[in-house]
Amino acid sequence: MSEFEYVAVLVSLVLGLGIANILTGIGRMINRRSEFSLDLVHIMWSLALFVVLVLNWWVFFQLNTFTEWSFEFFLVVVIWAVFFYLMSVVLYPIEKNTVQDYGLIFEKNRPWFLGLFIASNLSDIALTALRGQLLNPPFYLPFVLHFVVLGIIGLLTNSRRYHTFLASYVFGISLTWAFWVRLLLGN
Repeated sequence: MSEFEYVAVLVSLVLGLGIANILTGIGRMINRRSEFSLDLVHIMWSLALFVVLVLNWWVFFQLNTFTEWSFEFFLVVVIWAVFFYLMSVVLYPIEKNTVQDYGLIFEKNRPWFLGLFIASNLSDIALTALRGQLLNPPFYLPFVLHFVVLGIIGLLTNSRRYHTFLASYVFGISLTWAFWVRLLLGN
């Protein structure tokens, strides 16, 4: 078993648990639709996070050719995956929720969710830097940092319009990256 395969098992479990938690939450939302008030921001973040998790799981596979594994690199990879899982748990708390309004759930957990969103982007930067590819391609760093800035703005505002925009934007950018930009870049 290669070092990548060893790490990939753990990362796959963590990201897979995040995907499973989102799907379970969406299933609960559908099954209990008469009991819970739906919320556009929450739904958009659910879609965005699902796509981001699947996309990052796919992109993680690019590390299969990486040969300079160290404990520090392993740790950053694991932390990176954990941030995504925790985002899914903050979006869809695992315990039985007495709150029956997804808008209230999101607002209550918004600082944690956006803090984890920012942390996931910063850990992606750390992961890329440890691979020695921080400026390859040259637009990578500004691209990821703009998500950090948008997340910080989200922490500072209660505007439902902004949060709908942010979730929709992350969803749209993720789909664009998954289906168009990757093809243009040749991977």
